[in-house]
Amino acid sequence: MLQREQEKARRRQEARREEAKRAPASKAAKGRLSMVLGALFSKCTTQQRRSSTAPSQTGLPADLETRRRLQLKAVEVLQAHPDWSRNQVYAEAEQLLRLRR
Repeated sequence: MLQREQEKARRRQEARREEAKRAPASKAAKGRLSMVLGALFSKCTTQQRRSSTAPSQTGLPADLETRRRLQLKAVEVLQAHPDWSRNQVYAEAEQLLRLRR
């Protein structure tokens, strides 16, 4: 009976060793692997995006520049009307930016 339990334990340990050889060693290794793969993937896609979107004056893509302007305008509106809700502030900021164009 003891021999059978020892054999089962030996098989479990061998299975764990085989699994460790096939998979990354730890969560940190998995994280590093995903970061490397993500960086490689994003480099490929950002090069394609750069050719399709022209950078703005600040060097940011157009959508980021638009969001930045909206946020800055929302801060100005919020300072003028501190009792307004977030939705009211952003609606007014969008309206002011549309009028400025």
